[in-house]
Amino acid sequence: MLTMGNISKSFSLLLILVLAVSSLTIVASTMPIGLGQSGTNTSTVISSDTTWTQANSPYNIEGNVLINNGTLTLATGTTLNLNGYMIVTGSLIIQQGVTINIQNASGYIQVDGILQALGTNSSPIHIIGSEATLPIMFNTTPYYSTITFSQESRGWNEQTLSGSIIENTIFSSTTLTISSSVKFTQDSFANALSIEGGTPVITGCTIESGLSILGGTPIISNNQVMGGITLEGSSAVFSNGQITYIDDNSISGQILYLESPLASNVVIERNLVTNSKDAAIDIAFANNVGCSMIINNNTITNSAVGIQLHYGYPQLISNNNIYDNTVNFKVDNNHSFNCTNNWWGTTDQQATGNSIYDFKYDFTLGTVNFVPFLTAPNPEAVPNINASITMLNPSPTPTVPEFPTLIILPLVALAILLSIVFVRKRNSVDRMPVIE
Repeated sequence: MLTMGNISKSFSLLLILVLAVSSLTIVASTMPIGLGQSGTNTSTVISSDTTWTQANSPYNIEGNVLINNGTLTLATGTTLNLNGYMIVTGSLIIQQGVTINIQNASGYIQVDGILQALGTNSSPIHIIGSEATLPIMFNTTPYYSTITFSQESRGWNEQTLSGSIIENTIFSSTTLTISSSVKFTQDSFANALSIEGGTPVITGCTIESGLSILGGTPIISNNQVMGGITLEGSSAVFSNGQITYIDDNSISGQILYLESPLASNVVIERNLVTNSKDAAIDIAFANNVGCSMIINNNTITNSAVGIQLHYGYPQLISNNNIYDNTVNFKVDNNHSFNCTNNWWGTTDQQATGNSIYDFKYDFTLGTVNFVPFLTAPNPEAVPNINASITMLNPSPTPTVPEFPTLIILPLVALAILLSIVFVRKRNSVDRMPVIE
C-alpha cells in the first residue's frame, strides 16, 4: 500500500541519488578531458592543471582546444599540431623549444586569459601557421593563421611579474592582433602585426611586414621594423592623456600617421627611418589641425621625401637629421610651420631651403621656417639600444574567482550527509503511532 511514509522515503532516496550523480559530474568536470598521451584527438577541454611533454609528443589535435580554467603547460621540446582552433580562458604556458603548428589558415589561437611563451635565445619557440589565398577580382590575396589577444586577456604586469608575455618566439605564416597590454621581447614576426588596444610593449623584436597601430597606447622600442609603421588615429579606443612611444627603432619604410588626431600623445624619437619609396614620415590627417606629436632626435634619410605634411601638423619637429632624401621636407597644405634646429645635410642655407617644398614652389602652400638649423649632424639622433623602456603597469583584468574542487567536494558530502539524516528522521516519524 502506498503511504505518505513510502513516498517520503522514495523522494529522499531520489534526492540522494541526484546529489551523488551531481557530485560525480562536478568531479568529472574538473578533470582534464583529452590527451593523456600522444595521438590524434578530435577535441580537448582543459579544466585543471595539465602538462603535455616532449616524450608524449607530437600531440595531434584534429578538432579544437579549450583551456577553460586550469593551466596547460607545453613542456620543453613539445610539438603540438593544431588543425582547428584554441581558446585560452585559463592559462597557456609554452616553454623553450616548443613548436606549435597551426595546420589550417583558418585556424587560430584566441587568448582571453593568459599566454606565456618563454623561449630563450638558444632555444626559441616556433609558432608556424598556414597560408591560403583569397581570390579578389583578378588577384589573389594571401591570408594566414591568426593569434588574437582580446581585451579580456591579462596583460603583463611588471610589478607582479604576471600576465601575458612572449619572449624569444618566432612567428611565421601567422598574423597577430593585440588588444591588451601584452609584453613582447626578442620575438620575430614574419607577417602582419596589429595593435588595437591596451598598452602593449614591443621591444627588441624583428617585424618583417610592418606594424599597424589602430588603438591603444603602445610602446614600440628597440626593434627592427621592415614595412613601416602605420598609426590610425580615428579609432575611439585611444586613451586621453596617455602616450604612444615609438623610439630607438630601425625602420625600413614609412611612419604613416592617418585620419584624425589621436587623443593620446605620440612621441617619435631616436629612430633611424630609411628607404621609403614615399615619405619616411607622413602626416595625413582628415583636417588641417595640430596634434600632440613630437618628432625629436631621429635620423631620416634615403627616402623619396623625408617628412611630409599632407594635412595637419605636429607639435614639434626638432633635433633631427633630415638629409639625402630627394625632398627633405614637403608641405601639402596652407599652414606655415616652424621646423627649426634640425640638420639638413649641409650648412648652406640656400641649399637647405631648396630641399624643402613649400610656398616658394607653390603659392597655395604654407611656409616652412627652418632657421636656425644645426650646423652638424646630431649624434643623439640614432637608436640607443641601452635606452630604458617606459613601462606602464596595467591594472589586471578582473577575473571571476574559481570555485575549486577541494571546496565543492566537502559541500557535496555535507549535502549527502544531511539527506541521510533527513531520511532517518522521516523514518522515525513514519514509525510513530497515529493518534486518532
